Amino acid sequence: MKLCKYKKAEFSALKDKWMGLLNKKSHPVFEAEYSQLFDRIDSTGCWSDLNSCLNKSIFNCIIDTNGEEWAIVEFVLSKNGSSVWVKMLDMYLSPKIELEADTEANTKKRLDIFRAALIGIFGLTKVIKKADTVKVYGRTDALVMFLRGMHDSISVITTLGTIKGIEVSIEGRWLVFRTS
Repeated sequence: MKLCKYKKAEFSALKDKWMGLLNKKSHPVFEAEYSQLFDRIDSTGCWSDLNSCLNKSIFNCIIDTNGEEWAIVEFVLSKNGSSVWVKMLDMYLSPKIELEADTEANTKKRLDIFRAALIGIFGLTKVIKKADTVKVYGRTDALVMFLRGMHDSISVITTLGTIKGIEVSIEGRWLVFRTS
């Protein structure tokens, strides 16, 4: 799986696909959430050079090798002095995952998607001028606990010297990676 930049027309096709996956048995809240998401993408998405998209929501897709879209990742670039922060604000999972029961396979798929989002966001820092900080927001309590566990694991690795040049911290609901 990988993070891919999508254009407005591709998101329009994805909207039709995902809304079609919602069935009459799904809760009306799902339909409302997906509809609102695609409305936001349509109205606020940044389609140009990422370096010119400060403080605007940017949406990309997580796709697999077959071209199947598994998630939409929302991030924003913001400035702090002379540095640029890449903030992952949220991740919206495909109805194929959201409507399924929480099984081991479904949990593994969610972790694979999250890992692809993180790797993709780190890759974006290479093409964004002066980007030196990646922040991942924990919207839910479960995600905050997951990010704290990830922080603890990564902290052990950095202490052992396996990862050099990266500082990892927790700042409120954010997991923060900074180049040192």
